Amino acid sequence: MNKKKEYPYTVEPNIKKLGQDYYRVRIRKGSGKNQRVFSEYVYGKISDARAVKRKGFAELEKIKDVEKDKSKVTLYEFCKIWLEFCKQDGLSPTTIKGYKQRLNDYILPTLGGYKLNEIKAYDIDKLLISLKNQNKKILNENGIIEKLHASTLNGAYRVLRNLLNKAVVWDYIEYNPIHKVKCPSPKPKKEKEICNKDELFALLKLIYNYNIKYSTLFFIAIFTGERRCEINGIHLEKTKDEDSNIDLNAKFTNEKGEIIKGGLIYVKHSVVWDNELKKIVERDIPKTEKGIRGVPIPMVCVESIKRYIKYRENEIKLLKNKYGDKIEIVPNLFLGKYGGLMHPDTLSHNWNKFKKRNKDELEKIIGKKNITLHGLRHSFCTYMRNDGKLSDKEMMDLMGHTDIKTTNDYTHNNREIGDKVIEMWDDLEL
Repeated sequence: MNKKKEYPYTVEPNIKKLGQDYYRVRIRKGSGKNQRVFSEYVYGKISDARAVKRKGFAELEKIKDVEKDKSKVTLYEFCKIWLEFCKQDGLSPTTIKGYKQRLNDYILPTLGGYKLNEIKAYDIDKLLISLKNQNKKILNENGIIEKLHASTLNGAYRVLRNLLNKAVVWDYIEYNPIHKVKCPSPKPKKEKEICNKDELFALLKLIYNYNIKYSTLFFIAIFTGERRCEINGIHLEKTKDEDSNIDLNAKFTNEKGEIIKGGLIYVKHSVVWDNELKKIVERDIPKTEKGIRGVPIPMVCVESIKRYIKYRENEIKLLKNKYGDKIEIVPNLFLGKYGGLMHPDTLSHNWNKFKKRNKDELEKIIGKKNITLHGLRHSFCTYMRNDGKLSDKEMMDLMGHTDIKTTNDYTHNNREIGDKVIEMWDDLEL
């Protein structure tokens, strides 16, 4: 009797089954060192996965035809090549979606038909002037049509600049004409509201007595500063390819040689909503490949996770009793309604629900501040930075940033810094 195959397994070349009605399609281009591999994740039947595979190969053939004569490539054609590269380079679907929106709404309608080597600084200046005078597509709160914001022009400029810079690197054009054009200044961003140390500690005490599942989720957000997509991507259970992403028995040594107990969460995945597939998908990297890291957590957070793990076991039992043992349970720490991936918006919705239910208590702690779920990441970064124990490089690694400028914007393998991070939470008592 043939043994039933366990997930994941290869269905056919370039298609791997990751779960029930969940496939990964790999499309390869070139050979040897020049080979490029693209991955697409598909929810549905095997026929849907095969359709994505066929479509992918067809798109690659188009790219090959375009690359035969670079002098004839239009901006529109090059956009497809550049966006595909961004996807392969590990940029998040949200970032790529933003690029596509700016290109489709502001750049391609005017410059899309131009050949790359025909675009001049004058054409770009002319485009920016027309955008400056362009009206928004929707009315504001007062029913008035406004002009496009300065930040919109700045965003369009930066996307076009990045795209043309890559065209220079890939020898499609000799120089980037946008460097002769002044970048539109964006309006200053509204300062993200954050909690200081005392507010953060008081907030943790309030969260502790909330719903076990979401109190643990909010704890991780505060103690690690992880993005919501990264929290959603934490694996508790071992899979065929890797171990758990959580070490609840980690030990760190401080400068005095003393052993400090704590935990370590490895940030390796992210769970996002894919607009093209109209499905929740898990990516094999965080927001960016350089965001892969280990984040130390104090014992308070470790105990909260242990408490939640027991709750999660009961959650799985209830699901199996209701839907049968064949129900597919993902290895992620936090599960969706039916044991699958949790929708990214669920995290934000439940944070807002927590704020609403504890409105009076929160006002005593943080006043009139409107702290968002992402604001907890800013709060974590600010607290860690202001304490002064961590260097700029250590802060960048801890936050998963690729540029210290990004880390600065947040301050209004990390075992080496584990003792420093954990000691900062020593004063906390729940």
